[in-house]
Amino acid sequence: MPGTGRGQRDLTNPEGLGPYLRVEDVRFLGIRDCFVEGRAELAAPKIPVVTVGHIRA
Repeated sequence: MPGTGRGQRDLTNPEGLGPYLRVEDVRFLGIRDCFVEGRAELAAPKIPVVTVGHIRA
């Protein structure tokens, strides 16, 4: 997750000044309903996820 300091260091903290965002301030909007695995990964750091189906409803 770029900006939060999670993930591959050269992509998430390229200038060594991060993390730029607090995980508790991150929201993931528009993940496809079928990406169950991706939602599980986001649940570990307790990032709220809103699926495309929920947005359309």
